Amino acid sequence: MPVFPFDTLMIAGAEGIFQGRIPAALSVPGIACYTLPGAAMAELVNHVETEFILKEAQNLGIPLRLQGAGKSLSSRVRDLRKDSIWMDLPAQSGRRFAPWESLSAYFDFHGKDMTFTTKVVKQEADHLVLAYPVKLLRSPARRHPRVPCPRGFTLEITLQNEKVRLDYPQCGEYSDVSLPDLHEGFDISSMNALIESFRQRSSHLASESRVVLFKNRVPQGIEELMLTRFGKTLFIPSTRSPLPSADPYPESRIVTAQMAEEYEGPEGLVDGSRFEHALVTKIGRGINAEVWCPILYYQYVVGYVYLANRADRPVSMDFSVVDCAWEFSRVLAFYLKTHDYFKATQLNEPVPHAASIVDLSASGCLLSIPHTALAMRIKTGAQLDLRLGYSDGSVTARGRVVRRFDDKDGAYYGVAFQDLGPEDLRTLFPRIYEMSYPESPEELGEARLHAGGAA
Repeated sequence: MPVFPFDTLMIAGAEGIFQGRIPAALSVPGIACYTLPGAAMAELVNHVETEFILKEAQNLGIPLRLQGAGKSLSSRVRDLRKDSIWMDLPAQSGRRFAPWESLSAYFDFHGKDMTFTTKVVKQEADHLVLAYPVKLLRSPARRHPRVPCPRGFTLEITLQNEKVRLDYPQCGEYSDVSLPDLHEGFDISSMNALIESFRQRSSHLASESRVVLFKNRVPQGIEELMLTRFGKTLFIPSTRSPLPSADPYPESRIVTAQMAEEYEGPEGLVDGSRFEHALVTKIGRGINAEVWCPILYYQYVVGYVYLANRADRPVSMDFSVVDCAWEFSRVLAFYLKTHDYFKATQLNEPVPHAASIVDLSASGCLLSIPHTALAMRIKTGAQLDLRLGYSDGSVTARGRVVRRFDDKDGAYYGVAFQDLGPEDLRTLFPRIYEMSYPESPEELGEARLHAGGAA
């Protein structure tokens, strides 16, 4: 069994499999860490305040930018009614809005970005009637507003895991292989430094630590089977208590009690739970708490990090142990990739997958993929290669998944663009917003962008 303590590691090198201390030549100087992008949550404005703000916008003549799919119009509130908002339609605007077309409205209210979504009721010669907004938001600090996807845009995504075919267990979820945002104080200047810093860090958290690779063997035992099935950490805070009932991590990181129960199925009720039997055995062996954290390499579970408190440390574990093991497993997977541990199997060219664009901005998009189109789900935080096409060209970009959800037909992913340059933005802005790219940073932001600068 490929098990190694923290002063020993097996890694593929020029001479084959090297076992022992990692040579200093395998250091990776100048590694840049990334911070997972996120957005501040918008603040929902209550109904009474919404009426006041919209009435003030009318009285003060505050310009509202109405944004449709490839359409953009600056207007002002003419009248507020119980179920509708009447907007001025500038003469010679030439903009035609279809009944029930979705629009987003943006405006600056005393320095605060405000936004709401609505639908067109009807368009007359000099005014546009919109449905009264269900909710008004003080918008998060997005640089670019989201709009329904304009006509003619297409999207293809490519997953880097499709270059790799490994003889390791698969968990059914795609996980990016890159450095996490480091918080645990690991030294990532070399593999030796990484192993040593983790050994020191884990010694304060657990009495036993080791790493196991699934090389030339299959998972065994209920613990290995569950962590490879879900690609999540099996966290046993105490062998005398059940698994956690809820997962506190936004990206879903641990196996919960319900997941374990569903995994064992009816057989667990008839024959007795294998996991419960395993807990009894652990107590007899003097094990007080455990963490089994998978090492994820795209959709493959190539091994796991194991930490335990035995009789010499009769205390339970908390989530700080999970955080430490998870971060180390991510960094270790990155080093395996960086040093071509699986190079011999990287023989396939990735295949682009078509995705539907639900909404689009110059900062990212919400895309949907049918459940039948991909064999796995994409985890939050994963990076994607994107090709965004339009009628007379395309741009390529790297994107990072910042949220996901499902319905009965498919999976939805909110993706933040990572590397669109000024030239790409100058190309996309007229096609998305029907306006040129604002060169001044002060003009960026949902309300300021549409009002033509700070009010």
